[in-house]
Order: sequence, then C-alpha cells, then structure tokens
Amino acid sequence: MVSCKYRDSPEATSSPKCTKNKQTYKPSLRILNINFQSIRKKGLNIEVLVDTTSPDIIIGTETWLSDDIKTTEFFSNDLGYQVYRHDRNKDPHGGVLIAVKDNLELLNVKKSKTIELISGMIKLPKTKKLIIAGYYRPPGRTDDLYLTNSHKEITDLKTNNKNTIHIIGGDFNAPDISWESNSITGSKHYPLRVSQTYLDISQDMALEQMVKFPTRLQNTLDLILTSHPSFMIRCKPLPPIGLKSDHDIVLYDTNIQPNRVKPTRRKIFLWKKANMKAIKISLKNFGEQFCQSKDQTVEAMWKAIKTILEQLIEKHVPTKQTMNRHTHPWINTQTRRAMRRKQRAHSKAKRSNNPSDWEKYKKLKANTQKETRKAHRKYIQDVVSNDFKENPKRFYTYVKSKKQESSGVSALTNKDGFLHSESAQKAEI
Repeated sequence: MVSCKYRDSPEATSSPKCTKNKQTYKPSLRILNINFQSIRKKGLNIEVLVDTTSPDIIIGTETWLSDDIKTTEFFSNDLGYQVYRHDRNKDPHGGVLIAVKDNLELLNVKKSKTIELISGMIKLPKTKKLIIAGYYRPPGRTDDLYLTNSHKEITDLKTNNKNTIHIIGGDFNAPDISWESNSITGSKHYPLRVSQTYLDISQDMALEQMVKFPTRLQNTLDLILTSHPSFMIRCKPLPPIGLKSDHDIVLYDTNIQPNRVKPTRRKIFLWKKANMKAIKISLKNFGEQFCQSKDQTVEAMWKAIKTILEQLIEKHVPTKQTMNRHTHPWINTQTRRAMRRKQRAHSKAKRSNNPSDWEKYKKLKANTQKETRKAHRKYIQDVVSNDFKENPKRFYTYVKSKKQESSGVSALTNKDGFLHSESAQKAEI
C-alpha cells in the first residue's frame, strides 16, 4: 500500500515523494527458537529480549543447566512464563527447555529419557491441539543408537497425536541438508546418516522446514519443522543472545490461535484503610458474650471466633481486585533503543555481508550489553539504597522474586510420565 502526502503550500517545487506504509504483523502465536550456549548468566538479556519481542513460546537449547540451578536465577518470575526444563544429568552442557506465557497451558509435558527432547500440548479452539517440542542433537552424537532414538521419539509425537498441529524447534546440527530441495549436499560436516535421519523424520511426519537463512556462520542449524506451513506469517533471524553466543535467534510468527487462560484476579485487603475502631468495639462486645458461654465444645468455640473475625474483616476492611503484572521496571528507553539499533545493524549485516557492517553490528552489540547492565545496576542501587528504609517492601519483594520459584505446587509427573502443571490434573495425581 502506497500513500502520498501533499500540502496546500509545498515548500519545494518538486513533487513530493511517495512513502510506502510499513507492513504490520499481528501474530496470534509467536515462537522464539534460541540456542543459549549457557543460559544461567543471561537473565538480563532474556528480560530485554522478552520486553522487545513478547514471545508466547520460547524453545531453548544448550541451556547448560543442572538440578542445583533454580529457574529464577535466569528466568525471573516477573516475566510471566512457565518454564519446563530437561537438563542433561551428568554433563553441564546441552539441555533443552520450553517456556510458555502464563496465559497458555502446556499440558502433557514429556521429557525423553534417551535423547534431548521435551514436548507438550497446547489446546486450540474446537478441540484441536498443538504439539510443541524442543530438540537438541549434540555434535558428537552421530551414532546409530542416538539417531534411531531420535527418529522414533520425534515421529512418535505424530503417531500418538494424530490430527494435530506439530511444531518442532531446536538445534539439529544438520548443516549438510538443503531443505529447499530436501536433499543432502554431502558429508562435509557429519556422516550421511545424520542428514538422512532428519530428512526421513520430516518426510515420515509430513513436516516442512521453515528456516530459510543461516543461523550460525553459513549453516542452518536451528530449525523449525511444522506440519502446517501455511499458518506461518513470517520467519526471520534476530541477533544472538548475549555477547558470546554465535547462533542467531529464530523468530517464528504464526496465525495459530491458542486457547488463552484468563488471568486470575486476587482479592487484597487494604488494612491501612480498615476501620480498626469499629473492629475493636465489636470484638470487645463479642469477648464479653463469649466468656459467658461455658457449655460449648472446643469446635463450636473456634467456629464462633472464626465467624466473627470473617464478618468483621468483610465489613470493615476495604478490598481491591488485582492480578499479576509482568513488568520490567529496570528496562528504560535507552536500553530499548540500543536493542533496536542492534537488531537493525544485524539485519543489515546479514543482507550485505559487508565486513564494515558486521563491525558496526559488533560495536552496537557490545553497547547494548553495556546499556543493559548499566540500567539494571542503577535500578538495583535505587531499590537497595534509596528505598530500603522508606519502602523496605520493594526491596524484599525483589529479593523474594530472585530466591524462589513461582508460588503454588510445582508441576507433577503422573504414572504415564507426563508432567502436569494445571491445578485440576495435579489434584488427581
């Protein structure tokens, strides 16, 4: 769509230039596929990335986590995501995860026992389903056993979930495949059986590979395989996360419309505005009557105390309804501007492949990291030093958010090996 703006009294004699309106994207479901190359110290980068891209789902590989590392060390509760991890047990490298927004429910989460694969199901309207999976093949695993297990477990996602939409993302480490022609270009990097395994998976499951650009150097390693390619709105690269990661992030927008959970509202009592005088008078009158009742059972006495307290609180303490707000208070205008500049420089360097453009991108990447740390450091200083005495609640709220996982009962595994996070199914386990 092209529009031209004219003025009644033009300042120049030449005709005004026509400007093309930028196309706007409004995806119903946005997915990021990220090779983290160690996620633990990239919490600030994740917060900025979430703030600027607002993904619904994050598929992560090479998380490099272990059981003794809490999720909140790198994924703040304030972000508003449920994170499902599949860490590598005896090696600090590898590992996959799926993070979904709080307004989505990832059901039937399954972690493979033989390969690095995690999957789950999201409900769609009219009883339809979406299967999301994250997969990672370590570069050293080219043996037949690992490839056979990969083929079986990934294809089982379709065998066990027919008539569903499938999206499988991750780092497959399969650079020798030409996905445009579904052929193998050679065995320059890995044995032929590696490439053939993933071609067989895509053909057996009728999947199409959507990433048409290199994600690490000149190789396309980080893939998005889907059973419904027509749902794609766009698929584009974003700069790697952090300073040391060398894998581009894959942003995948679709028009898939998942069922979204309405945010739960909580009632909060405003004790500072409570009518304490009326409460004290009522409790004094109740106490006089209560002391005269000698023949009641302990249970009846407790019920009477509980009832009067509930009635007085309801009558004399005002309330308000609230819900969790997922904000990033430390991310300022300078941080967002630096992030946008970095992304534009990255896109330009990818298009031109000019050394000077890459050099400019590297400088902006370092500057973005500097601005990110600077903004967060200033926020922490304000919370700790300025507000600690006057507003200690703000300080302890921040500390609490960094120490513990999300409140409530954590996800539970049923007898079939599925991980459940929804309340109803957890109650039945």
